[in-house]
Amino acid sequence: MTAAPLPADEAERLTALYETGLLDSAPEQRFDRITRLAKQLFSTDIALISLIDEHRQWFKSKIGMDECETARELSFCAHAILSDDILLVPDTLLDERFVNHPAVVADNGIRFYAGAPLHHPKGYRLGTLCLAGPKPRSMEQYELKLLRDLADIAEREIADSLLHAQFAEWQQERAQLKQLEQQQLRLSAIQAGVLAAPQLFSTTAGSAWRYLTEQISEALQVQRVSIWLFNADGAALLTEDLFERKSQQHSSGAELRQQCYPRYFAALQSNNVLAIDDAQHNPATAEFNQDYLKPLDIKSMLDAVIVSEQGMVGVICAEQVGTSRHWQSSEQNFMTAMASVASTVHSYLQQHKLHQELSQAQQRLDETCRLARIGFWELNLNSGELEWTPIVFDIFGLDPQQPMSFERYMEMAHPDDHQLLEVSKQQAIEDGHHSLAHRITLPDGAIRWVHLMARYIPATAISAGRLVGSVQDITDIKQAEQERDQLTYLLQNVMDAASEVSIIAVDNDGIIQLFNYGAERMLGYTAGEVIGKATPALFHDQAAVQKRGEELTELLGYPVHGFRVFVELPELHGSESRQWTYYRKDGQALPVQLLVTPRRHQDGSIHGYLGIAYDISERLRLQQMKNEFISTVSHELRTPLTSINGALGLVLSGTLGDLPEQSQTLLKVAQSNTKRLNFLINDLLDIEKLEAGKMQFDIAPHSLLQIVEQAIEENQPYGLKCDIRLLLDNQLQGAVDVIADPQRLLQVLANVLSNAIKFSPDHAAVQVVVLATETVARVEVHDHGPGISDDFKSKIFQKFSQADSTSRRAKSGTGLGLALSKELMEAMSGSIGFDSVFGQGSCFYIEMKVASE
Repeated sequence: MTAAPLPADEAERLTALYETGLLDSAPEQRFDRITRLAKQLFSTDIALISLIDEHRQWFKSKIGMDECETARELSFCAHAILSDDILLVPDTLLDERFVNHPAVVADNGIRFYAGAPLHHPKGYRLGTLCLAGPKPRSMEQYELKLLRDLADIAEREIADSLLHAQFAEWQQERAQLKQLEQQQLRLSAIQAGVLAAPQLFSTTAGSAWRYLTEQISEALQVQRVSIWLFNADGAALLTEDLFERKSQQHSSGAELRQQCYPRYFAALQSNNVLAIDDAQHNPATAEFNQDYLKPLDIKSMLDAVIVSEQGMVGVICAEQVGTSRHWQSSEQNFMTAMASVASTVHSYLQQHKLHQELSQAQQRLDETCRLARIGFWELNLNSGELEWTPIVFDIFGLDPQQPMSFERYMEMAHPDDHQLLEVSKQQAIEDGHHSLAHRITLPDGAIRWVHLMARYIPATAISAGRLVGSVQDITDIKQAEQERDQLTYLLQNVMDAASEVSIIAVDNDGIIQLFNYGAERMLGYTAGEVIGKATPALFHDQAAVQKRGEELTELLGYPVHGFRVFVELPELHGSESRQWTYYRKDGQALPVQLLVTPRRHQDGSIHGYLGIAYDISERLRLQQMKNEFISTVSHELRTPLTSINGALGLVLSGTLGDLPEQSQTLLKVAQSNTKRLNFLINDLLDIEKLEAGKMQFDIAPHSLLQIVEQAIEENQPYGLKCDIRLLLDNQLQGAVDVIADPQRLLQVLANVLSNAIKFSPDHAAVQVVVLATETVARVEVHDHGPGISDDFKSKIFQKFSQADSTSRRAKSGTGLGLALSKELMEAMSGSIGFDSVFGQGSCFYIEMKVASE
């Protein structure tokens, strides 16, 4: 079997075939009559009208065959269309082209074939009228002529089909043209209505854009219309309005950045209109697929660039949802017209915005001038005529209706300033500009200060020489300057008077800006030697600064060194008071108490630091004397007190015999006072050890509950003696260990519990509450005593502090217990505090770190 080659005019032939519109059309009697007639005339089993397209042989009419089509390479008719003559194959088994053909070698296969080509009116061979049968057969000449006649009839039918198709196409084009004309008329009417609409020139931008998107959506019958404008740098488009027709909703604020959609922006640069039927596959818009087109099912887009005198300013976008759409030229022209309208609207809105900004700027200028009391003037040097703005009249206290002149101005100027004004006027003419502050006398006799600025404008052929300038009321400024000078003078006197206190101010870099007389006396340097030249490092021991830096680094968890050692904590907490050693110019060491505070602007930003120091040499000397005295007295008293206490105990025990009742009472009072004095000495020695850093602590994890229970047990007898009950309220969730020295913690709890017992009313109870978080444990001691007065709260942890009330004076105590407790808790990294309302009792609490597991 040999497949037929393609005709030389295959491309044109196929085009002509498709023009007929017969392929894959329904059966028609006009063609079926021809095949029936051929079957009867030639007594054949098969009669066909076949059409050969690119890949197949399709049967427009068929008798004796079930198939509607066969492959072109198996087609007998594909050979028949290679010539205008009838193709006659009397015996297919004897023809090398068909000898192995599947339809030939099959049972009852085709052994005879005759095909007459069917022509297009232009001569192209489209297919055949063919006969076929299972037996070899020859045909007479008259039979071939008759077959040709039947084929000619079929060709006329084909020609009629072509005419019908052309007529139908003409009718369709006519209908489309009419539709386009109607659409053009409708779009023109909408366009005219848009151009005449007052909404376009609303001073509200959103109103104009909303109206335009609605009109475009209605005109083009599209679901989405949006208007986008470029931002200031042209790198992005911002939505002014997006109208969705189905929901009748407007939105704005979306952004398209050029770096994300470069192809679309490039297309806008090179095309005024983008009419895109398949937006999801067009190179200019396919980059919108993932985030925009596919989620919203947008198929087609019609975008028109908005162009103004400044160039491209934006784009109008119409979007077809759901189905693809071919954009007609009338629709593209309409969008171009709408882009022109949008350009006009944009220009109008820009001009309106500029007008508003200009008006607002003028209002702000007028308001600024009014608040600043500044006006403007112009002097004609030929006529002497002087023009003022209204504010100048207000400054001079004059009626704006009365004419002004330079002579009138000089009359109001203070007599002592006349010469200055004449000189200033001449200098302005000679140098081109001048300024002067002088006094004026108002009509009511008040004296005010004004600042006059003048600029000379030379004469021209059409105008005289002029002086123009401004005048500002600076009376308040002058008064403020005088007050500032007085305040500066007073402050300097105060600074100089503080001769025993060093006051040093530095900038953010530590450079000294102020060095008062007290600093000069204390350190031996003059202000001129250090201001603007040195930092406080000049009179500090660098080793001490470095050591303090290491302490702060460990405390704060980040490096602190150099000048930051002095200012880090003041910045965090507002101030820091600390003992330092200054070194005078002569090398002498001087202990000082230094208070450092940041200097801040009104906005809170730091612009420097202030250090106030005073000499504490005498205080330290007195403190040392006091400590030595306490130590001496305590040690000298302790031994005899121990002996006295032992002797009194021996006598009271009855070992030496019975005592009279009156003597026994006096001896018990003596023994009680001896014990009290011993307690005082012990407290004094403990405080001395703490202050000297010599007290030893055994700090380790210990059970908090056990320590509290022991403290309650040890103080219970004292409570019972005073008819006071000690109650424990354990709120701990399981066992809790705290970091502490148990003996020192018991000492603190004893002080707090004894105070609560002492100040509780008879028959009362003292409640001890134990609680903890994950990191902090707390013991609270609540009493129902008289509470603590507000004026005594600040003194309660001071040494020897006791309330002045008669009821409290009646209670025994040294005034050292709470002071010692505070020192002990802080030494164990804990704290002690209290809450109290006068007349309602008190709650003293201690807090410690919980030991980690």
